Amino acid sequence: LSRVEQVFDAASFDAADAKLLDIKKSEPAMRVQRRYRDANDRLILIAVSLHPPGRFAYSMVLSRNHR
Repeated sequence: LSRVEQVFDAASFDAADAKLLDIKKSEPAMRVQRRYRDANDRLILIAVSLHPPGRFAYSMVLSRNHR
C-alpha cells in the first residue's frame, strides 16, 4: 500500500440500508470513498462507507512549519 485517496461528501440512504441501520430513509449520510493504491499506482481496493448523523466524526489539524 502506497497511497490512499479519500473523498467525503453528502449522500442519502436507500430503503434497504436505512432499514439495516434502523434509521429513516430520508436521513442524510456522510459518504466516505477510499481508493487504495500500491507502489505502482495500481488500484487494489475501493471502499465506500455511509455514516448516519451522529455516527461519524473526522478531525484534522493543519499547521504551518514556522522557520
